[in-house]
Amino acid sequence: MVGHGAGISSLAMSPCGRQLASGSVDGTICIWDIAEGRRMHLLKGHRGPVWALDYSNGLECSPILASGGADCTLRFWGSADEAASGGGLLKDGGQEAAAGDQQAGRSGSNIALLKTFTTKSIPVHSLRFSATNLLTATGALTLRQRANYG
Repeated sequence: MVGHGAGISSLAMSPCGRQLASGSVDGTICIWDIAEGRRMHLLKGHRGPVWALDYSNGLECSPILASGGADCTLRFWGSADEAASGGGLLKDGGQEAAAGDQQAGRSGSNIALLKTFTTKSIPVHSLRFSATNLLTATGALTLRQRANYG
């Protein structure tokens, strides 16, 4: 499967098991159709490596995809219809997605950036949705950041 401009740094399987998300060191996320082995979507928005990906639970093959990485952001991706209706599950907080953040897929459906949350200075290294769709995200301070926090 060819689709990223650099190495893969994270993977997540959709709840329905038909799609795989891959995050890359180049800041992109690809959504793959596993049965056909083709890229369905190329998502751009991160400004550094994408270190963490996870899908929400219980929404078949239209779940929310959470991504986090070196750019100190946590991003939520979902259907363009979800974005047009105001984010649905993500109504509170975060920054609204810019108009140019929709990514058309070859299947004709669209994936859009729903929300972006900034951690201010700590990269997101890991994230996981619980069975009830609560999201836990973790980061780590670099040696330089640790010195600044005393």
